[in-house]
This record gives sequence, structure tokens and C-alpha cells, in this order.
Amino acid sequence: SDKIMDKPICYCFGVSESKIRAAIRKYGLTTTAEITDRCKAGAGCHGCWFELEEILQDEMRHRDADLPETSRPPPARFSSTG
Repeated sequence: SDKIMDKPICYCFGVSESKIRAAIRKYGLTTTAEITDRCKAGAGCHGCWFELEEILQDEMRHRDADLPETSRPPPARFSSTG
């Protein structure tokens, strides 16, 4: 709901979840540092970094789900050496 999206995430700078999500989508942000640079969230006490990371991961999952199968990066493959 809109009330949930407008809840403040960064109390130091009054940045809402909707503003953070909009910045991630508009500018293709992929790190919490980029979020901080773009909209100041996380630049104060750093108490919201965990929430910023959760929002970022959620947006990345949605971004990947919207890509056509051929545009998605291949799955990570782990090999054991040695």
C-alpha cells in the first residue's frame, strides 16, 4: 500500500521507501552507496543500511524478473578445485 511505501526509512534525512525505490529504478542503482549518493539515505547515522539493502535486493529481484530470459545473466556456477 502507499502508506507502507511512504514510511520513512532514513530518519536522519527523512527519505521514504518510495523515494528510495524510485531512485533505484530511475537510475539503475545497484549498491547502497549509490543510494546514499543519489538520495542521502544512509548518510547520517547508518541505522537504515540494513533496510536499504533489503529494499535494494527486492528491487533487483523484480528487475531480474522483468528481463526476458535471454537478457538475464547466466546462473553462477561454482567449481571445486583441488
